Amino acid sequence: MTPFHHAAIRGRAEVIGLMLSGCPDCIEDETERRENALHLAVRNNRFEAIKMLVDWNREMNKEYLLNKKHEQGNTALHLASWKKTRPGSLEVNALNHTGITALDETIRLKPVLARQVKDLIKVDVKLCR
Repeated sequence: MTPFHHAAIRGRAEVIGLMLSGCPDCIEDETERRENALHLAVRNNRFEAIKMLVDWNREMNKEYLLNKKHEQGNTALHLASWKKTRPGSLEVNALNHTGITALDETIRLKPVLARQVKDLIKVDVKLCR
């Protein structure tokens, strides 16, 4: 595990930003379990770190890392779905400030996310359109 991974685990978004500025390639580092920093931030509920990592991946055209699978074949979205869709832990049909659900946003992003859409549907997420 690298210092970059530890920053993700601890949710240190500012440190993550500084590390990425100095060493952009560290975004591709993986743990022994093939987890990247996004997996670690999601697993540890570090919202600011998650946002920083997702935004940075998009800005640098490294979106493929958002769908990177760890050793058990799960992406960060799989982990987030598992953590947040247990009964009583999250309102899966919550709307954001533009009036869309997580499922709406997932569908809008890319067809590559089809497997993640299936995971959301399994927990009865509804479309608002």
